[in-house]
Amino acid sequence: MKSLLRFLVIKRNSNLQYSEPTKNDSGFTMIELLVGAILTFLIISPLMGFVVSILNDDRVEQVKTTTDQEMKTALDYITEDVSQAIHIYNQTGVTAIANQLPTVANGTPILVFWKRQLIQDALPVVSTNQPVDCVDNNYRDCNDTFVLSLVAYYLIEGNNDNTWCQPQGTAAAQCPSRIARFQIQDGVDWSGGTCEPNSTECQQSQRRDAGFEAPDDLKKAPNTWTKTAEAYTKTPEVLVNYIDQSTANVPAAPNCQNILSSTTAEILTTNSNSFLACVDTEQNLAYISLRGNALRRFKTNANDIVYNADKTAYFPTYSTTVKGISRLGGD
Repeated sequence: MKSLLRFLVIKRNSNLQYSEPTKNDSGFTMIELLVGAILTFLIISPLMGFVVSILNDDRVEQVKTTTDQEMKTALDYITEDVSQAIHIYNQTGVTAIANQLPTVANGTPILVFWKRQLIQDALPVVSTNQPVDCVDNNYRDCNDTFVLSLVAYYLIEGNNDNTWCQPQGTAAAQCPSRIARFQIQDGVDWSGGTCEPNSTECQQSQRRDAGFEAPDDLKKAPNTWTKTAEAYTKTPEVLVNYIDQSTANVPAAPNCQNILSSTTAEILTTNSNSFLACVDTEQNLAYISLRGNALRRFKTNANDIVYNADKTAYFPTYSTTVKGISRLGGD
């Protein structure tokens, strides 16, 4: 009996088979992959477009802000400069002395004036010392002084210069304009004489600039001023770039006589009216205006960078009226 039961158990176990679940390793079908790719494209593309749009908008806003700040800073600098003027030239005066000023390629002198220039720590207190001895470690032994200085602001237009025409345009007319400043000064007068261009007794900042000649009578006949026979060694330095180069459909030039309440006020400008000055020489008064062009910082197409009355936010404009308050000694 036991043998029979053992036989049946063994027989039963031998008939049992273990079967594992069947695995399907076929992967995604082509249709599934295609549907996934389409869904990914439909989701990612709008998101990427949105990100790119945000980045572009941010860039444009930064460009507008930068241009606006530069125009304001430039005008503040010019205003401070002109406030020290003794004599501001009107259009008649600038024309009279134009051939005595430096020739600047594509440049037009807009604002020209005489001023008192402060020279710090230039006159030795000790009579045996020289101006060159007025260095940082003994500045307390030197006094400040003033010298006469001639300043000219130029508007430089249509100059295809790789340094200032960025991004590079296809024609010079598409390059932004810029304002450049030129200044020459007289030498410091001290007990040993005047600091001339090559005076070894003086520091560079104390010397007369080559070409400088003091006017015979700044109060009566500044329009007859002539430089010395020396060639200028100073050159105009750029104050601000990206001044609007547009000449068509630009804001009209102001009525200077109304702005300054003067029948003798004259305007100095170009076809762009992007940097101009109304000057009343008799009152030593000037109205100054400048207009930037933010579009030119990231566009070069001729149709995209010109002045547009519907896009004034891209053309920040600042203006001010300033009176020269300096006086000659004895006035």
